[in-house]
Amino acid sequence: MVLSQTELRSIGWLSAITAALAAACTGEPPDAALGTSSSALTAAKEVPLVDNLKHEFPKARLHMRNARVNLINGTTLASGKTPAESAAAFKTALLRAHEAKPHDLVPQRVVPGGREAMAKPEPRGVMYDQETNTFKFWLYRYGQEVAGIPVHGAEIVVLVKNTPGYPVVMATSSLRNIATFVPPAAPRALAVSRDKSLRAAQRDAAKKADRVAPDSIDVFSDPELVIFAGEGEEDVPPRLAMRYSGEMVKGPGHWQFIADAMTGDILSVEDRVRSVGVFGRVRGNVTVDPVAAQCAPEVSVPLPWAEVSIPNVSDGFTNAFGFFNLANPGTTPVEVVSTLQGRYVNLLNEAGDEELLTRSVTPPGPASFLHNQANNDERVIAQVNAYYHINLVRDFVLRYSPDYPYISTQEDFLVVANGDENYGGSGLCPGAWYLNRPGGGVLFCEPWLGWTNGAFGSVAYHEFGHHVVCTGGSAQGTYGEGFGDALAALITGDPRQAVGWLENDCNSFLRTADNDCQYDPETCTTNCGGFNADDHDCGRLLSGILWDLRAALMASHPTDYQNILMPMVLDSVQHHTGSDRIDGSILTVMLEFDDNDGNIYNGTPHSNELCSAFEAHGIDCPIVQTRPCDGICENPVVFSWSGSYQSGNLQTGAVCRETTQNIVDGNCGNFASTRTLSVNGKVMPCNNQNWTTATPPTTIPPKRNGGYCVSTTQGQYPYAFFTVW
Repeated sequence: MVLSQTELRSIGWLSAITAALAAACTGEPPDAALGTSSSALTAAKEVPLVDNLKHEFPKARLHMRNARVNLINGTTLASGKTPAESAAAFKTALLRAHEAKPHDLVPQRVVPGGREAMAKPEPRGVMYDQETNTFKFWLYRYGQEVAGIPVHGAEIVVLVKNTPGYPVVMATSSLRNIATFVPPAAPRALAVSRDKSLRAAQRDAAKKADRVAPDSIDVFSDPELVIFAGEGEEDVPPRLAMRYSGEMVKGPGHWQFIADAMTGDILSVEDRVRSVGVFGRVRGNVTVDPVAAQCAPEVSVPLPWAEVSIPNVSDGFTNAFGFFNLANPGTTPVEVVSTLQGRYVNLLNEAGDEELLTRSVTPPGPASFLHNQANNDERVIAQVNAYYHINLVRDFVLRYSPDYPYISTQEDFLVVANGDENYGGSGLCPGAWYLNRPGGGVLFCEPWLGWTNGAFGSVAYHEFGHHVVCTGGSAQGTYGEGFGDALAALITGDPRQAVGWLENDCNSFLRTADNDCQYDPETCTTNCGGFNADDHDCGRLLSGILWDLRAALMASHPTDYQNILMPMVLDSVQHHTGSDRIDGSILTVMLEFDDNDGNIYNGTPHSNELCSAFEAHGIDCPIVQTRPCDGICENPVVFSWSGSYQSGNLQTGAVCRETTQNIVDGNCGNFASTRTLSVNGKVMPCNNQNWTTATPPTTIPPKRNGGYCVSTTQGQYPYAFFTVW
């Protein structure tokens, strides 16, 4: 449902507060200065988990971070007659390893602002194959409980391959080793301390350069009972706690608190704001280029999914191409209304009313609308840009991951245009923010202290990237900022984030994914961070890796690289649990997604490209790299083509060249009788005839190590050549 302007303003920001909140989009680690009361603290016997896991899954590889298992993978961890049966078998074995009870892992799904328990598992399809219209894997998610109480931030995500036998090939985990913990009796009523919550939020804001400490927190949600055993990578002794949210009446001020269930002492605080029968067509003058409005002309383009109505008669939405068709009972002229609301975007203009267009139309029309027709009001340009680009990034995500959690069914995503410096009473509104509230949202700011209006392409894509991270169940922080930059770069083909960010300077930009940031397990990065580094700086490691992966796949698969790249990038978010770190676990997840034989350690179809991208940024590949020319010839030259590849004159020395593109056919010529040309070790005829259609035909050998090696011996003539396509 699309809310009217009056309804939207009356509901405002309070509509989010009554939702049941749970841990999602993990942000800052617990504040060491926060509450330390042990009144709800009880010791738990730690089971020998690693030994138990090795016993239950003898062929598995256990990946550990800070002495905790965070990823399990292998050829087959469990199997069954159905995907659900395989996931259940894995879950049962995992519970035995934890010495836990049968109901300590509960099916759940991700919703904005938290997790929602399910009566039965709800698998999500990942790695969508557009050719077969099927998914390569099914993803199952379970939340941890002890004595029927949710464990904050603890879950397991299980990957089941969609082939006969349905093998479980990987699981990522943020589970806590606390199955033997016995919670104390809960108090009769959970009491939230407003003062302690406010002070905790103020301390948290003081640590961030882009935050102003709140003077008050206006509304609190009802607390829910949880067990708190740490956040992210930090483990603390388990205790009985309560989880709730606090929010300002208006603005992006929104926090999640974990407090001692007995005393109300704050154990953790997370700032949850992260810095769009009458027929016709709706269009808008939009800054289509992904740069600030000052840096490119506006162009008339269709507006998809936009709301159109005949008041008191009918309403509907445009399609993907901006066309609409409204029901109407007669031929008497009617008023048709077009707004910048939509099926998937609920636009709010903070600076005033949203642009609304009306036309008097005699059925059947057509009725044509052009939003931002005058193109001379920055605030109207911001509205149409925000609407257009948020729809674009949403459609892009679902093109490659059509079953993505929550986004695939979400309507009315909140987009606020023209927020000013007093928005929410913070005195800050630079650029744009992701509103990490139930349902999500993006706030685009008006010009502020020399910065342009934030409502433009790459900024919209970055902020929606936070929504992808949130609804995928991952932590934000460094990972969220890096993913936002990466998503923008992969959509636009431009590594620069926020071109034209500064007023009157179209050469300005904030960051670039074209970088050589290096992984450092102790800090964020060695050359992209520093003493004052923040999540945006450190996130450049992820955007740099994915930008290099794009380049590698473009070289090897120039016509379909996006179909290979984007499902891995988007669906890997759902397996990034328990931390906002950027490390080798991301590569392992992508290799599992890419694998085609149940064993990533013998290579995957695109492991060369994947490993080279991660290794270029200091992250080791878990498999030994192999190349098409390994064992045939040394120091191969990599080649690629669009249409066909012409070798040119080969001269008289030995030749060694390799490619990961598919070779359909080829030919060669001007080879003396003592000189040969081979493809993957098979000698091919060099008589100027196409290999597969000559008489007799010669078949192209299959790929080896993911590609083809074209090699020649020494000999005449220098003008010998080969061609492939």
